Amino acid sequence: MYQLELDPNVISFREQPITMQVTVNGKAHRYTPDLEVMTKRGKVIEEIKPAQRVAEYAELFDAVSRAFEDAGIPFVVITDTEIRRRPYMDNVSYLLRFRYFDLDEPMVACVRRLVRPRRIATFLDLKQAFSEADLPAWGPWALLAHSALSIDLEAPIVDASPVSLNEEICRCLP
Repeated sequence: MYQLELDPNVISFREQPITMQVTVNGKAHRYTPDLEVMTKRGKVIEEIKPAQRVAEYAELFDAVSRAFEDAGIPFVVITDTEIRRRPYMDNVSYLLRFRYFDLDEPMVACVRRLVRPRRIATFLDLKQAFSEADLPAWGPWALLAHSALSIDLEAPIVDASPVSLNEEICRCLP
């Protein structure tokens, strides 16, 4: 669920949203999915399972997928392997601690001045701009955590990492 908190395409999510009846091999089964995710593109139902157990639930997941497909809702099975991939998960876990830091107008103005003319800057450029403007050193991390900036979370975040401005998010900030 950490990934959902940092995904700018996710509007909201809730755990175990419904319980439904599905039929597998002529037998009725109760099924409760793990997550309902509201994205900018619509609703998605997600099931999270250990990779080694997905095969044993294949028939159930096929029946569930068909039921949601009939309702026009995508159903996705996500494995622990996908969730725990590195360095993505390390980056997300680290950034989450900065979600609770408030962004203020000077921070957003600083990043707009730096990134907008170039379209892309490096993480080092951002840290230096914050230092020169006497802004908090945690600011660049908080901007990433609030999705005001985009960075490749699939790679380690280093000084040379390119960052770009998320205009849609920045319009909503101070």
